[in-house]
Amino acid sequence: MFEKDFGLKVEESFLEEAAINSVKKSVNREKQGLGKAFKFVFIDLDDPTLMLGRFMESLNALFAENPTSKIEVFACASSSSDRILKKCEELKVKFVPKPIYEYKLRQALKAYI
Repeated sequence: MFEKDFGLKVEESFLEEAAINSVKKSVNREKQGLGKAFKFVFIDLDDPTLMLGRFMESLNALFAENPTSKIEVFACASSSSDRILKKCEELKVKFVPKPIYEYKLRQALKAYI
């Protein structure tokens, strides 16, 4: 859907460390003038191997080293419990409930594309 309906290139990572490494590579490509850094990262909070706090710590450390880079982080989950919503708010992560329908995605990305 991202590529077809929004014209955005998509790269998938299935492990937290791999996702952070992909973001680092995109930032480095942009610094070298070889392309643009990622605009968005979507993370799946239903993945038991992902720790949102740890992920955001790693991402924030990367951006502390590269202050001109900025990526919006969207968290997706099938539950929108108060705990999840509070954690997203604390970490400045935007929450998108599952299932993610096209209109929800358009609404979430409206300010960025």
